[in-house]
Amino acid sequence: MHVRRTIVCIAAAFLWVTQFPDLAAGQSPELREAFTTYSSLYEQGRYAEAEPHAESALRLAREELGPNDPLAGVVFGKVAELRSTQGRYADAERLHREALAIVEATLGPNHLSAAGHLENLAMVSRAQGRAAEAEEFASRAETIRDKAVVPAAAPPPQRSWQSLIDAGRTAYQRGDYRVAERHLLAAFNQAASFKSHDPRIASSLTNLARIYQAQGRYDDAEPLYEQYLEFIRRNLGPEHTEMGFGFNNLAVIYLAQGRYDDAGRLLKQALVIREKTLGPDHPAVGATLSNLARLYRDQGRHAEAEPLYLRSLEITVNALGPEHSQVVAILENLGYLYYSQGRYADAEPLFKRTLATQENTLGPEHPKVAVSLDVLAALYQDQGRYADAEPLVKRALAIREKALGLNHPELARSLNNLAQFYRTQGRYAETEALYRRSLAILESALGADHPELATSFNNLALLYWDQGNSAEAELNFRRALTILENALGPEHPGLANSLNGMAVVLRERGNYDEADALFTKALTILEASVGPDHPTVGIVLNDLGLSRFAQRRYAEAEPLFKRALALQEGRLGPEHPQVALSLENYAALLRATDRGADAFAMETRADAIRAKHANANTDF
Repeated sequence: MHVRRTIVCIAAAFLWVTQFPDLAAGQSPELREAFTTYSSLYEQGRYAEAEPHAESALRLAREELGPNDPLAGVVFGKVAELRSTQGRYADAERLHREALAIVEATLGPNHLSAAGHLENLAMVSRAQGRAAEAEEFASRAETIRDKAVVPAAAPPPQRSWQSLIDAGRTAYQRGDYRVAERHLLAAFNQAASFKSHDPRIASSLTNLARIYQAQGRYDDAEPLYEQYLEFIRRNLGPEHTEMGFGFNNLAVIYLAQGRYDDAGRLLKQALVIREKTLGPDHPAVGATLSNLARLYRDQGRHAEAEPLYLRSLEITVNALGPEHSQVVAILENLGYLYYSQGRYADAEPLFKRTLATQENTLGPEHPKVAVSLDVLAALYQDQGRYADAEPLVKRALAIREKALGLNHPELARSLNNLAQFYRTQGRYAETEALYRRSLAILESALGADHPELATSFNNLALLYWDQGNSAEAELNFRRALTILENALGPEHPGLANSLNGMAVVLRERGNYDEADALFTKALTILEASVGPDHPTVGIVLNDLGLSRFAQRRYAEAEPLFKRALALQEGRLGPEHPQVALSLENYAALLRATDRGADAFAMETRADAIRAKHANANTDF
């Protein structure tokens, strides 16, 4: 987190000059210059330029200070920050361990400086997928902080702010959001007694906001991010680089709430501030560009999203290197963009590259490897390449069970992915068991009203629909709608999927009036939130057209089919699988209205699209 990193850097610089004044006087000018230059470049995000100065500082600290000087630990810890930022977690861990050993040997194992190094080791271990070891480091740090020396006559101290923050983060990482909230809320309340400019207030706000965000409590997270922005504006100024950080976080909340215009406005503000304060080639600029591209992608503005992703990728690779986690995220998002456009041949090498990078940098059993496996498996599944998809989905599940335990929300998502795979194969009993296990984990971890549960109910509804159980399908769609309306509001774009699904069920049961009302509501929500030309609008137009077609209201159905086809051709390209479906629907109407020649032309074109994708799948 940006605010906390600033605090750590200030503390390190203070130790360098004042805590050991007798040693500081004996340092060579070369060591002081190397360390100072490295620190300055690092804080500016100029990591490639900082690298040689970091190496010089390390070499000189070893030569001049040796393994028994606390100042060597300061240098090692500071350079370890760069290694973590570069995604070089093994190197960062080695330096943090060296720093910890120096502190324990010179200042004692219960010195507060040891707690700081243990917390850093916890973060690095967690980044490498070693959750149990990370928790052990965090627990040791917490014990040290809780036993910090106080006067003998003083009453037992309340739990320190830092120990509460660390405990909250540890609980968050293991998916125990309720425990995380309790610790972070206590830290937030404790921060209320700090001076108004204390940076711990900002840290408390963002940490608590993130746990609310993880629980889908966006209305609770939003005012905290707004307070963070006000804190930065008041204490650091309206154009400080941390304002960009705050705008970016609040924009993500707006995205989750479906407030795309508000999110776009904040992301553009963040981009202006970050380019001005950090320069156009800083990785934070790359991150903001990627988020803006994600917004455009969600709005179906694919042509605008792609160049932003490519620019973000160039900036981030140049600044952090080709294997950094931020590069992996951008590649994965660019792959999603191609995937959503039906550009499977463009998406697959990106997904394979992210998987290989995660395995190389984090190891083959890290939870992030599971994410990359799921993404590639979904691509294969959509292409009908089930033999390629199945081992990836099962491997992802095994990784999460081992790394995260049996009750983590990420495991629930893995179970859901395997269930989706079984459903496509008609293995309904296995599918239902996995869906229900996933649902139980999510209810326990996130609460019964979290919007992610709506996805599980939607999936159960589709499973029952596949088996011809329309009553259970309708019931589960209604459960999903209730959760989403309560959590996100009645006009959120996330409702459109459940509305459309339930409308299809009602249509097939002959309840056309209610079905058409739900189709129309879904259409209204989507057009207002993502725009009238979003590809998802085309799906709803097709389904509403089929309802009018089933009622023999051909004159009303035809403009719906025609608009859906034009929209999908324009946004997805003329050879996307969704275009084939639209052509087939329109052709059925043309045949019903005695326009056989036109129908045949559309059917022929649809067959060609489907044959092209089927042939592409067998060429890999």
